[in-house]
Amino acid sequence: MENPVFQKLVDQQIAVLRITSYIIVGFISLLFVMVYTAFGIKQTLPMIMLPYDAAVLVNILLLSIHKKAYITYIVLITLTFAELMALVLVSGGILSPIVLILITLSWFAFYTSRKQGKLWFVICFVSVIAVYNAAYFNIPVSNIVPEKYRTFFLFVIILFVLFLTSVYLLMVKQDVSNAHKSFSQAKKDLEEKNKRMENLVMLVNYSIELMCVIDINTMVFDEVNPEFKISLGYELSQLRGESVKKLLKDSIIPTLAAVKEGEKISFDTPILCRSGAEKMVSWLAIAQNGKLYTYGRSTGK
Repeated sequence: MENPVFQKLVDQQIAVLRITSYIIVGFISLLFVMVYTAFGIKQTLPMIMLPYDAAVLVNILLLSIHKKAYITYIVLITLTFAELMALVLVSGGILSPIVLILITLSWFAFYTSRKQGKLWFVICFVSVIAVYNAAYFNIPVSNIVPEKYRTFFLFVIILFVLFLTSVYLLMVKQDVSNAHKSFSQAKKDLEEKNKRMENLVMLVNYSIELMCVIDINTMVFDEVNPEFKISLGYELSQLRGESVKKLLKDSIIPTLAAVKEGEKISFDTPILCRSGAEKMVSWLAIAQNGKLYTYGRSTGK
């Protein structure tokens, strides 16, 4: 059975993944409209942006089909990295304001895991170094943003980075808060279950009735309660794993072995004490999951 707390954390990460994807798609779409209309750039940038928008939308829509968030995450961050690198190279290289967005990419990777964060930090760091030394590595760099719009372009990118970072931190804070509440509730539930378990253990240990669990297939004692020592004189360790034939008459064994799942039976049979004496015990048992849960009380006969 799936852990509900773990599933809730997964659902929260999926929600953050969806929101982040839609924010990125919205920004790229807005940027496309800006460069196409206001900046008058009708080549290169639109060709880079539109396929990316379409790919991200398809990626996030496919999540509801395959239900594997890590695949959606890997595709999203890989697409975004390729998109940012392409935008950097056509908007000024190391002087491109898109570099600011590239730097934040590893932050989102750290949200998934520390290992992923470290990996993408190295990838982004190496990429920035490569762009800085573009001439040395023969990497083509251009700037198709008209000079009169470059300051405004920088302003838009800075606003986007601030907005995306703020939204991301808000979601992470909310996610951490929800996770804390989930773990707190899980801890409370576990404490309540432990308390109930302690009560059940006390009830079994101090019961005046004989209680035992018998494996139906092997006819051995899986568990016995302390009353077996009090009433019959056996150490509990002497009975656990031992055949019921050690205490019960052979004639009752076929009856016990034939009990069906969910069936209840009652029977009276003498039981052998450690001293060699016999006590007549009235038993009631129910079969569940291949085990016979049995309790009995001496009739005094």
